[in-house]
Amino acid sequence: MVVVPVSFYVKVYNIIKNGSTVPLKFEIFAGPTKLTDVSSIQMIIQYEINCIKGEFINDCWTILTAGEKLVYDPAGGQFVYRWRVSKSVGKCYQVTMVMQEYSTLSVNFKVK
Repeated sequence: MVVVPVSFYVKVYNIIKNGSTVPLKFEIFAGPTKLTDVSSIQMIIQYEINCIKGEFINDCWTILTAGEKLVYDPAGGQFVYRWRVSKSVGKCYQVTMVMQEYSTLSVNFKVK
């Protein structure tokens, strides 16, 4: 058997329109218990990343959490954060939700 090393990096991006507002929807569980209190989330961070390699471009990041933008939707059974997208076409971002115990959930976007 021959093992061929993977020499390229594949990153999955959600393509979004510049200047739009994207509803980021997610659920959080502590074991089998579904969490519904926004205080379970410490912060939401936006990083600009290299679109090809997926690496952070620099150490600059933006904390996005704002009380009115992060809500728990009981009808949908999920948290919803309304993320305002940059107007810079061609840039890529990673948005990361950080919970109180520092576990994270991230999603990648490319602005068109």
